Amino acid sequence: MNALSVGRPMDDRMFHSNHANTTEALNTSTSDERDRDSYSSSLCEITDCESRDGTNLYHTTTILRVCRQQVLKPYWKLLFVIGWRPFGRDRINYHCGWKALNIVYPILLVALMFYVYVYRILSCQGKYDVPFVIQPTKMSPNFGLPADPAPTPTTPSGYVPIEPAIDSYHACTHLISSYILPDVLHFVAFLLGFWYFRIQDNEQMDALIQQAFLHATPTTHGSNTQSTMIRAMKWILIGGALWVLAMMGVLALFLTAFGLQNTIYKFFTVQAWNIVLLCVHAFGCLIYNSIIAAVVVNYSVQCETIICFVRSIQEQLLEKTGDLRMIMHDILKVWQATQQLNGPMAKMMSLLVFNFAAMVVAGISLLLFHQPRGDEISALVTTYRVCFFLLWLAILVFPYVQAARLSSIYNKFEQAALEMRVFGYLTSTPRDLDSFLQFVTQAKCKVRLLFIPANTSNVYGILLLTAFLLIILVQTGVIVAPSTYL
Repeated sequence: MNALSVGRPMDDRMFHSNHANTTEALNTSTSDERDRDSYSSSLCEITDCESRDGTNLYHTTTILRVCRQQVLKPYWKLLFVIGWRPFGRDRINYHCGWKALNIVYPILLVALMFYVYVYRILSCQGKYDVPFVIQPTKMSPNFGLPADPAPTPTTPSGYVPIEPAIDSYHACTHLISSYILPDVLHFVAFLLGFWYFRIQDNEQMDALIQQAFLHATPTTHGSNTQSTMIRAMKWILIGGALWVLAMMGVLALFLTAFGLQNTIYKFFTVQAWNIVLLCVHAFGCLIYNSIIAAVVVNYSVQCETIICFVRSIQEQLLEKTGDLRMIMHDILKVWQATQQLNGPMAKMMSLLVFNFAAMVVAGISLLLFHQPRGDEISALVTTYRVCFFLLWLAILVFPYVQAARLSSIYNKFEQAALEMRVFGYLTSTPRDLDSFLQFVTQAKCKVRLLFIPANTSNVYGILLLTAFLLIILVQTGVIVAPSTYL
């Protein structure tokens, strides 16, 4: 009996031990199955955009590769040219030659930029200044002077027109507002871009594009697809390249309209050397305009990518296909991307926007308030001034339009949250919807340019104030217009 009594508890312990082991094994197998299920589900989430039969050519991986080939690589080449991306960075054999080139090339670019800045001032490039026309003064031809046998030409009203001398008429004026201040701001933007892209090795645009691509629709039809994103970014890049080429055409048009004698600064007595220096200046202007295009393209592409990201989140809210918590994570990513956009990139863009506005004002002055010295302005000069004004106006308006679009699309988040609070969202409770509405309200981010929120109302307000100020200055005679119609 004792043996049986002792053996029975041992059997119970063994049974419990075996049961515990069996339970642990079942739990382990269950957890392994759960991990396999979660892994397979995660694979399904990642590869859901790809077709299972291989007939769909617009896979996420393929589209990202196409985007890198058609958008990112050409933009990286532009960064190579302006010195914001080191040469040989992606090569396995990064030898001393690449290191030496990456040290010498930025120094040469800085020297070239200073040469362009000085040459612009010395040659009065662009003829941005509006020449002063001295108003005719009523005076007697013989006042304080002996009688002149030759009659003094007077106007029918008795005024003697006094015009500036020929040498002083083409003298370059308004140096600080037209040349020095814009060049200083341009160089500061260049240094900020060098620090942001090269020293910090920032690839925010690449990471943002990948996040937006994973949320976009992988089909070929629709308003917010991956192919649509590529097309939009490609057109922005092509637009930047066309703007640079157009600015070089405007430079050629300026040299043709005013003549080489009035546009080349004569460093040497031999004209051939002066033409060589002009060619160096033209190459410097190409780099000068490429820096502007690089900043505008980067800023505009980031705005467009965030807009596509927001649209994909809105589609999930409208179709009620996404989990509310995951949508909140995506909105937080959008908010973080916009905060990064308002950082160094917005500062570079703001510096250049000030230059764009100054050039637009100079273009308006040349078109409306320029008074020639008795001679009619040639058609070539008028064409140059019209092209000059239109190009600077386009490069000024486009970043503001992109920033205003991004600011306005944030309001749709709050509108969708209000509709969800009224009509409900899947199995979410009213408390969850209230939390989501509060989160969306707090996560609203404003895009800023020149430290001012770039929304549609502010842009229209600035345009209206500028128009009213211009009308007041013309009506009060502060700005003397050459035509009676103004």
